[in-house]
Amino acid sequence: MELIEPMCIVGASMGASVVGMFAVKYPNYVKMLCLLAPIGNEESETDLIRQLRTGVYNTLLPETPEEFHHMIYVLTTTRPSFPRVFVNGFLHLSLQLIKEHKKVIASLFENEYPQLEQHYEKLRQLNCPVLILWGRQDQV
Repeated sequence: MELIEPMCIVGASMGASVVGMFAVKYPNYVKMLCLLAPIGNEESETDLIRQLRTGVYNTLLPETPEEFHHMIYVLTTTRPSFPRVFVNGFLHLSLQLIKEHKKVIASLFENEYPQLEQHYEKLRQLNCPVLILWGRQDQV
């Protein structure tokens, strides 16, 4: 990567864990880090994380309107209503890249997730501010 200056990076849920792993691997690219409800460890993993580890991605990467609504139900505490045109548009766009998204998630769980706790320990060695916020109802 050829970044001009370090970035302030924010990640939520599974994205927070990805951001944390990125910061550990590429500390020179990180100016500040904010992790919102990152995945914990195997002891604290949710049913959804266990499902993702087995290769079942439809709750996170829906392919049908029913799966989309299930994703919203699982991942939110306030259940918004989406017009059918929005759901269909979302699925149309996301299905174009679903194979790539599945490969990324599979790679994360295969290669990085087993070392997640070590990555978190290495966050202490970063020379930038790190804010970690954890919630009680995070599912991912």
